[in-house]
Amino acid sequence: MTPIQIVSLVLSILAAVYLAVMIFVISTIGHFVSRMRKVMIGISIVLSERKEIFLSIVDDFQNMGVSFRGSDIAVFDQVRAMQADHLKARDVSEISALFREAESRLRFLFGKNPWANKSAKQRELWSTLEELDANYRQTIVNYNTELTGYNYWVKVPFCHWIPWLFGFRVREKLN
Repeated sequence: MTPIQIVSLVLSILAAVYLAVMIFVISTIGHFVSRMRKVMIGISIVLSERKEIFLSIVDDFQNMGVSFRGSDIAVFDQVRAMQADHLKARDVSEISALFREAESRLRFLFGKNPWANKSAKQRELWSTLEELDANYRQTIVNYNTELTGYNYWVKVPFCHWIPWLFGFRVREKLN
């Protein structure tokens, strides 16, 4: 073999290896995107359940004659109008902040009304809400774990330009 043939053979082998690595990187990124979508569906389900339990607590308070301030009603109406299906990652932090504010207002009312502490239904609803909150935090951890893998593969040295061309960008973690 002549030196030119050897050089072209080595370059061909290197190009084939590089192409194989690129295909592996893109397929791995696709795998992480698929898993992140599945976890986002889980987050959506947990948020929907959390919304229903929260609204049950609010309705129970209203049935017992508790009067809400105008600012409380506005926040509770935002929760009632919230859509938790087909979420994007950027929507999750907004919805989470809304839930934190609404729950803190409702917890204040819960502590202020003595009948609420004695009601078995209220204790059960709050217990369910706390379990859903724990499930929500766990699904956020799962999403962030998948996101860490995704971000790693998007930034693979010498290959990061191909995922960039396909629209894969580094994403921020959920809080």
